[in-house]
Amino acid sequence: MIYGMWLVLLQKNMLKASKEKGCEAIKEWMSGVRNHLYWCVTSSKQGFEDLIEAKWASFMQHVANKHSFHPNFHFPECAHGEIEPRQWIKMG
Repeated sequence: MIYGMWLVLLQKNMLKASKEKGCEAIKEWMSGVRNHLYWCVTSSKQGFEDLIEAKWASFMQHVANKHSFHPNFHFPECAHGEIEPRQWIKMG
């Protein structure tokens, strides 16, 4: 239930942000955010909130095409293998 509420709020805010000039790429990542949030929750055991949070924060690195050397030691790199090219979001 809480997952669903967070997801609705997150998607609403992302859609709004994607309408801002220069932020159009956000819309292309909306399904990725939904999938990543679901993966964070389902791939981690209850009680490992630090790991869930680190996985969630890693998404910001991922969308910027930075897949290793993440700042959180609980989850220092993406878990995926090779990925196809896409529109990355510049951090900053």
